[in-house]
Order: sequence, then structure tokens, then C-alpha cells
Amino acid sequence: MEIGWNIPSTASASSMRFELSMTWHGVSTAYDDVVALEWEPFSALNATPAARVTGTFTFPEGIGESNSWAWLHTGAASETTRGADGSLRFTVTDLPGGEYINVVVMTERRSDSAVARTQAGAMKRRILNQEQWEAQIADDDRRRRARG
Repeated sequence: MEIGWNIPSTASASSMRFELSMTWHGVSTAYDDVVALEWEPFSALNATPAARVTGTFTFPEGIGESNSWAWLHTGAASETTRGADGSLRFTVTDLPGGEYINVVVMTERRSDSAVARTQAGAMKRRILNQEQWEAQIADDDRRRRARG
């Protein structure tokens, strides 16, 4: 699901604030070992800049920081924290038009996981490796820009 902007023309405004709240059901995929979800609220095709984007991703009861993983992908300045309940909180600042925000979350699969969409096979190691690889690329890119 991508947040779409359908804002009517505004003659004058120093800033505009929008607050959205969503509860999702049936959007993750259960694999043999984990349940995973990838969400891109802002795609690279988004032309609307944002001074600040914040979000809180709350997991089902019984899922905490010890049995879940979460990653935020964006080229803009950002920070993430994990709440006492395991929730992921993120803040992205000075998001230019054409920049994306992507969130990847993964939890251990429990026997009581009521996930409608399933796919056979183990995915945990694959996702962890992919995230480590993407983090290395981002770190290398930041180092190159800092040296330049």
C-alpha cells in the first residue's frame, strides 16, 4: 500500500500536516520460519516533498524486539527506535520529491500465527542476508560521498 496524495490546489500555506492511521490484516506472508512484510509508503515516483514523516509499526501481541526484526530504507535523513513493546518507530526528515521510504519487518513464525497468505520455504536467513547486503551498500555509498 502506498500513501497517495490527492490534495486539492492550495493558494497559500506555509506548511500542511496530514495524520493517517491504519490497521492492516492479511498483508504479511508466512513462510516456514518467519512472517514478513515489506511496505513502501513513499515510492521514488512520489513528487511531493515532506519536511517530516513519522510512523509507528506495532506488532501483534507476543511479538517483541527479541523475536522480530525491522529495517527502514530511505536516502533521506532518518532514525529508528524500538519501543518497549517491540514496535518500530521511524522518523524521516527533509524527504525530497523522488525519494522513497521502505519498511521491511519480519517476525518469528508462531504456531498461533493466523496468516492467510503462506509460501513454503525458509526465508529468515535470506531476508537477513539481503538486509545486511543493502546496509553495506548504503554504508559504502555514504563513505564515498563523505570522502568526496
